[in-house]
Amino acid sequence: MALAKQLMVYPANRLEDLAVLLNHVLQLGQTGVLSSAQVIVENTGMQHWLNTQLAQQNGIAMNVHYPLPGKFIWQLARQLLGDEQVPQQPPYQREALVWRIDDLLASATILQNPCFADANRYWQTNGTTPDVLKRFQLASALADLFEQYILYRPDWLNDWQNNQQASVELDHWQAELWRILCQQDGRHPIDIQQRLISALGQSEQQKLPSQICLFALNTMAPATLEVFSALAHYTQVHVFHLNPCAEYWGHIQSEKAIAAAHLKQWLAQADDQVTVDGGNPLLANLGSQGKEFFRLLETQSSYNIDAFEDAQGPADQSQTNPGISLLQQLQQDILRLDDARLTPQTAIDDSLVFTSASSALRELQGLHDWLLLQFQQDPKLKPSDIIVMCPQVEDYAAYVGAVFDCHGRYANSWKVTKAGATPQIPCSIADRKPQDAQPLVAAFLQLLQLPDSRFHVSGVLDLLRLPAMQRKFNIDASELDTIATWLTNASIHWGLDATHKAQVLGQSSDLASPTHTWAWGLKRLLLGFAQGVEQPMYQGQWLLGDIEGGQGVLLGRLMQVLEQLQYHAHKLNKARSGQHWHDYLVAMIDEFFSAEAADESAKECLATAIGNMSMWVQQVDYQQPISLDVVRYSLTQKLSVASSSQAFITGQVTFCSMVPMRSIPFKLVAMLGLNDGQYPRQSTPVDFDLMSQHQRRVGDRSRRGDDRYLFLEALISARQSLYLSYQGVDSKNNAPRQPSLMVTELMDYLGRGYGWDFDANSPTSQLTRLPLHSFSEANFTPVQGDPAQTNTRLSFESSWLRLMQSRSDADADADAMEPLPSNPANNITIADLVRFLENPGRSFANQSLGLFLHQYADELSDDEPFSSTKLVEYQLRDQLLAADLSGDEKCMQQVVDQYTLSGKLPDNHLAKATIEQSQDQASAIAQQLHLNGVNDAQAVSVEVTVDDVVIEGKVQCLIQAADEVTRVQLLLSRPSTPKIKDWLNLWITSLVAQVHFSQTVSGVSVHQDKNLVLSQDQTLDGAATMLELIVSHYQQGLNQALVLDAQLGQDLVKIGQGEPAKAFAKWQQNWHHHKYSQAYDFSSDPYRRWLWPQAPQLKDWQERLYSLYQPMVSAIKEVKHG
Repeated sequence: MALAKQLMVYPANRLEDLAVLLNHVLQLGQTGVLSSAQVIVENTGMQHWLNTQLAQQNGIAMNVHYPLPGKFIWQLARQLLGDEQVPQQPPYQREALVWRIDDLLASATILQNPCFADANRYWQTNGTTPDVLKRFQLASALADLFEQYILYRPDWLNDWQNNQQASVELDHWQAELWRILCQQDGRHPIDIQQRLISALGQSEQQKLPSQICLFALNTMAPATLEVFSALAHYTQVHVFHLNPCAEYWGHIQSEKAIAAAHLKQWLAQADDQVTVDGGNPLLANLGSQGKEFFRLLETQSSYNIDAFEDAQGPADQSQTNPGISLLQQLQQDILRLDDARLTPQTAIDDSLVFTSASSALRELQGLHDWLLLQFQQDPKLKPSDIIVMCPQVEDYAAYVGAVFDCHGRYANSWKVTKAGATPQIPCSIADRKPQDAQPLVAAFLQLLQLPDSRFHVSGVLDLLRLPAMQRKFNIDASELDTIATWLTNASIHWGLDATHKAQVLGQSSDLASPTHTWAWGLKRLLLGFAQGVEQPMYQGQWLLGDIEGGQGVLLGRLMQVLEQLQYHAHKLNKARSGQHWHDYLVAMIDEFFSAEAADESAKECLATAIGNMSMWVQQVDYQQPISLDVVRYSLTQKLSVASSSQAFITGQVTFCSMVPMRSIPFKLVAMLGLNDGQYPRQSTPVDFDLMSQHQRRVGDRSRRGDDRYLFLEALISARQSLYLSYQGVDSKNNAPRQPSLMVTELMDYLGRGYGWDFDANSPTSQLTRLPLHSFSEANFTPVQGDPAQTNTRLSFESSWLRLMQSRSDADADADAMEPLPSNPANNITIADLVRFLENPGRSFANQSLGLFLHQYADELSDDEPFSSTKLVEYQLRDQLLAADLSGDEKCMQQVVDQYTLSGKLPDNHLAKATIEQSQDQASAIAQQLHLNGVNDAQAVSVEVTVDDVVIEGKVQCLIQAADEVTRVQLLLSRPSTPKIKDWLNLWITSLVAQVHFSQTVSGVSVHQDKNLVLSQDQTLDGAATMLELIVSHYQQGLNQALVLDAQLGQDLVKIGQGEPAKAFAKWQQNWHHHKYSQAYDFSSDPYRRWLWPQAPQLKDWQERLYSLYQPMVSAIKEVKHG
């Protein structure tokens, strides 16, 4: 191929066409079988796609190198100028600049220079130690700025270096810093590029590549473009770039710019008409960044070879081509610079889908259903034909795994599922940050926080949940529950020991208490294991007997973990050189983690980050000792950047972040999270960014400009359908949320040009609004007269359908649910009947369905108690009451010691007050028990048979013989205020006792402040009849949920049947849950809310409630302590 001595530019509107052109150019320029080709791309995603395209065209792709533009220029400069003039590692690369600038900021050269007063003041504070972390953060920000200046303001840097008087900001401290950097090492990219351009004419042609190809770059710094333009005079340089428009569109203006021009004319009251051309509004509003790149190309000597392709051959521009979809028609409008609004028409199809959801999860669920529909309609569609883009993929990554198959479980057979199951589409997630994607990386960063850690009990246990750490310390995952129980019983909350606790609180070590620390709790566990708990008091400590036998080994491993954490919490605080940090951190990883194959990528990621930090520190000869804060910040920054080595296309649905210059064509393109304020994304420049303080230049990049052009590229890269989704309402309060301005602009164009309707109140709106919940009935109900709307909204989730149907049935008639098969109980206890009558719905769920909505696991708390809980106070009263009744002072003192030293009470004066109050309350209850003859009471086993059902239990009672009549008095107690279950317990126990002893009984249940007393007018026949009624309801309650409740029954009985209005009001008040309802309210009970989503009718249950609970209310009365 002849040398053109100018850039060969190949504009096209389809990336596939560019790949074909590139393949032909590579074949024509091939100089030998083993010769390599240089194809410059912007990211690894484009590299992977292009390599696949070349392999498909040729059967193989080999000897093709894909360098980035900056790296290619640097390596070429090394070849032409020599290794001495161009080092292997660029001294002005961002990573090198950070350490060089930080070293300079700490040097006397800058500290004593008044020019740097503002910069020095930022990280130096009067009277305290200088903040080295702030200094390093300032150095990082400056390195980012200089990197931008090198690309987009090389003239500034040249003038600063040469001290040109006409320079911008010559006297600024950044200019002085640049001069100092250049004095250290003048081999910066600007100088290298200038010398490279000068050396091109003097170099041997053999040193240059035979041809250089730039593929699909939509932006480039002007200085970089000049280098390639200069190279074009000596070798072939081919620029393959994606151009959405075949016409010249450098003159078109966005609607915002047009409005500004008209406003300027009006304000100036000029007579001359402002002539502006908007062309296609989508291209004008979204394509400003690409337009500037084309303008830069025009300034260079170039030769264009167009490769534009119409949607279906050369289309007649005066009317819509009926053979193409609306998506293709939009692409055609952009290609030919047409504005459909000038010739409005109606064209609606499903190639464009707009969806509004209430949350990220609902967005993904709606997308999954839509994709399943596409697979159903197109059998040739493959998961690899689909890409899903989000502004930040991390915001969606956690939900993706709940909706799609991220683990490859069904990668090869995902369409083959069990009957009634919904297929899970396989997917992969690219652009994830290592610290978010790799638990081992996150755990390592958490270990770096050890010197500042409070050693919260939950944090330590979270580390132990990591499999790599479990393997290292030989702890099984099943043993974590055991450890959690130990730590809860030992009342360990935070702090290594008293000294560590004092350091955290800023107290003197003499004032700090060891209570609730690791050392305090583990010592009690260890001593309890070593010498047993026959004598639980030992040297002023309350020992714990939780550990037995072989569990001692597990305790030893837990203590080993704490010892390692404590050791490194001390060692990490030491400042080190870069190499010493490298050796220490690598060794620390091996001490804490035992990695398997699944963890190798995480360990490699950590090793790379640590190695790179150490390498750059040594490369720039950094002289300062590096503190932990700086190391931690540096590594966190590195591990918070998405890895470029992640596979972008893996044969599955690809989820990724919206990354510029990744305009790869897919059949289906989906974009999620398109909300106003979130997309286009904004980046706020730092206060000392000089580029933001001066006029913008052609070629300058911005985050908003990148995102707008990315949206345009997505629009022209979708081959079959484009799916756009945003969160239209707030999931918490249903408040409306607005879509991105770019989505609004597209909606406006479709509405005015093609007759689309996005009105929220219109029944034919083209905007699909997903219901709030995935089990909503609307997800499974077709919309009459609107099949397109139905197709994009209907759900494929059979499990949600079954739940919706069950809820709908329950809502329609809670009592209409089919009862379970009969499974009568033959033996029951008094406690069973009490629990049933207290809450029959809970009993049905627990006993018949195996459903436990109140699973109270021991939750580890990081906060030490500052006040006592009701449960602890009850347990304390219970033990004090037992000790009081025993009459053993030693036993009483043991209970006081236990609660004083166990850590269950706050470590302050409130503990003593709580114990004294509980002693008084227990003493008052004991006194009442003594008055009622507790010393003569005996435990009697009772057993009766009612309708072939045996009821048994053990009751505390006094049996006295007088006048040939045996009197039975029940004596029950519970050290709390009387609750409804105490009423039930006394009443049912009395019924069983009467039938068992064949006589009426009296009874009292002693409680705090008041007693429950049985009335004397009970009859034996009435007791037997009542038991039959209770047992009958109990048996029925095993088969279906009954709307019966003791507290509600008691309230209604007290109101009386003669007050229907009050009874109805009470019923409604109890059943209706609202935002002010407390966790312990009737309506907050999870069993009631699950079994009866809609409140039952009072009239259906009133008679049963009265029949069951009226006798209890009549038989018992409350009597205050005298």
